[in-house]
Amino acid sequence: MSDRVCIEKYISQNDETAFSTLIERHRPFIRKVIFAVFGGWPEEAEEAEQEVFIDLSENLHRFRGDSSFSTYLYRLAKNRAIDGLRKIRRGRSRFVTLPEISGGEDPLDISIRNEDRRFLYAVLGQLKDEERMLILLKDIEGFSLEQITEMTGFPPGTVKSRLHRGRNRMIKAGEELMKKRNRPTGSDGFNIFRKRSKP
Repeated sequence: MSDRVCIEKYISQNDETAFSTLIERHRPFIRKVIFAVFGGWPEEAEEAEQEVFIDLSENLHRFRGDSSFSTYLYRLAKNRAIDGLRKIRRGRSRFVTLPEISGGEDPLDISIRNEDRRFLYAVLGQLKDEERMLILLKDIEGFSLEQITEMTGFPPGTVKSRLHRGRNRMIKAGEELMKKRNRPTGSDGFNIFRKRSKP
């Protein structure tokens, strides 16, 4: 079933199967957006994910199709993640980025070795949240410049310049991390990382 069919079935018939199909199809993307905001996957990120699902179940009828469903999900997930991040910052004097993921599902859902995945988390965790978001949308999710412009509201030139800056920062952070770990920048993990950072 297409997204549109799933949405229509859920709204008109309260079809739970259609809703479940929609959630399972887009859950990896929702998790990436939330990860990009948090820079890791603390307990509050799990809560933000559940809030997205609840919002969708209660308010899906408000989606009118004026924008793509991906854009709708992006804005919803980002807003709920920001709400969760505020809770953390109210409860702690300093927010500590949590790049390591312990247990559960991989929020980025990337098919690479665990060691390389941890390396990617660590590097992404050092970026500004805006840079991390754009890199996840473009280099990992594969959205086009036009799609990212629609989602974020940034002009195409702004997306390009911030992507360029974020990729450069990501490469530099990766090189520094490899040196700290006494690993050559020509190792498999770093090569995978650099491929994901190519313009």
